Amino acid sequence: MGKKALRLLFIFLSGAVAALPVSFTQLSAFAFVSFVPALLLLFPDLLTPALPHKPRTYYGYGMAFCMGYFMVTFHWFISLYPLDFVTGMTPPMAVAVILAACIGLPLLQSVGFAFLFYILAWLSRTRLVRRLPLLLPFLFASGWVTLAYTQTLTWAGVPWGAQLALSQHQNPLVISSASLFGSYFVTFVIAAVNACLAYAWLAKGRRQLRSERIMACLALGLFLLNYALGAVVYYTPRQASGTVKAAVLQGNISSAEKWNGQIDAISVYRHLALAAAKDGAEIIVWPETALPYNLAGDSYALVSVRQIARETNAVQIIGSYSYETGEKGELLRHNSLYLIYPDGTLSQTLYHKQHLVPFGEYVPMEGLIRTLLPFLSDLEMLKDGSTMVPGSEPHLFETAHGRLGGLICFDTIYESLARKSVAAGAELLVIGTNDSWFLDSAAVYQHNGQAVLRAIENGRAVLRAANTGISSIITEKGEVLCYLEPLVDGHLTAEVTLSSQKTLYTMIGNSFVLLCALGFHAPALVALGELLLNKIKKTKGETHEHTHT
Repeated sequence: MGKKALRLLFIFLSGAVAALPVSFTQLSAFAFVSFVPALLLLFPDLLTPALPHKPRTYYGYGMAFCMGYFMVTFHWFISLYPLDFVTGMTPPMAVAVILAACIGLPLLQSVGFAFLFYILAWLSRTRLVRRLPLLLPFLFASGWVTLAYTQTLTWAGVPWGAQLALSQHQNPLVISSASLFGSYFVTFVIAAVNACLAYAWLAKGRRQLRSERIMACLALGLFLLNYALGAVVYYTPRQASGTVKAAVLQGNISSAEKWNGQIDAISVYRHLALAAAKDGAEIIVWPETALPYNLAGDSYALVSVRQIARETNAVQIIGSYSYETGEKGELLRHNSLYLIYPDGTLSQTLYHKQHLVPFGEYVPMEGLIRTLLPFLSDLEMLKDGSTMVPGSEPHLFETAHGRLGGLICFDTIYESLARKSVAAGAELLVIGTNDSWFLDSAAVYQHNGQAVLRAIENGRAVLRAANTGISSIITEKGEVLCYLEPLVDGHLTAEVTLSSQKTLYTMIGNSFVLLCALGFHAPALVALGELLLNKIKKTKGETHEHTHT
């Protein structure tokens, strides 16, 4: 094996190592050093007076790193096999789909994210970075945050992969600073600490004692700063607008059982709702598409859930589908949350899922995909002649207990949606989700961790109901009060706080990401400014010489 191939292999493996804390949160402390092996391979080149390779070579290094990183992050796609919830799916087709997911999605993510390494190589040659090489760790962290944010902007992005803050969702003091500047601030701290430690190690090897000390101190200082901010936020009392006894239900009905009609879901959830009511629940949350049909259009189901609401004397938030007719007469389908009041009245307000799952609920670039990869288009659920369409607004639920903001499954990983709901006045967040295809893999734990981040960012308690788990009740400080393990049935009931007080993050949004984007491009802007200034000086000099002549 040649030196270049060996280097690519090491970089690929270092990317896999870097992803371990996000995939397995038992390794949360490791997150602050997991990038060091990769950066020890990258930074020596960037710190040399003459870059040994062309910048495009570093794009290849970035592809190797990102493939290792995202393949480990999304390893849980294997748990989808045999895709028995998809009608007509054969074992060979299931293998093809799983391979497409395990390799194709990381490849799709890597194509854009690898530019981080290309841009760093280019920036390392700018005059500003040559003068101040200590900027490199912070350019890396700013670039990582910037590109992680771009994952939220297209259908091809699955944002939790690059959100390093996810690795800390079980550490409230580390993650609580997200209520000030968002989860991307925590991601920046983790990336910067890693980069500073790598730089310090390299400086030690080059006997640059001053740089070694500076970077070691910066790494420690960043960690302690984030910890101190988190502690202040965590221990500062928050104003509550009320409390309510709430419950989440977990019927443990798999996707195959749900869509094949093998189980009477109404009976299952009626039993769980009555048990929750005995515990005093005033709000009861059902999972995403707990009733996998048009609730409003099914007279038997609607009568049944109204009766359940009256029997329990509690607000019911129920996941189901809703339909409407489009401008051209086409049938449009929403993945929705319904609200039914304790007296059995059906609210006219529905929350519609805003971020649909590619290939699960719609086919992106449909013509191209159906031509080139028809087996992927077969994954779309509930092909009933309708077109699944996303919602566009928070649509808060008004109840006697307060205003409730809804999210459904994939919505949870987009921080802007929860923030928009809270900014509109939501005092409590409810999440219906279906993670049954992931069984008890790392995915269900990662997805629940996203709900923890949303709670902390916005200072809102979260009620999360999942078909087969993980269902949980989370405080406004990100503490998981209680949860149900995957693949069991049951309910959770707890007293939660409602709040109308907005966090700094709710008010300023992802302003920190904008600062990172500006900082990442600063050396390039300085270089461009110097180039323009030199050109102006040269032009003036030529004009002066011509005038003198």
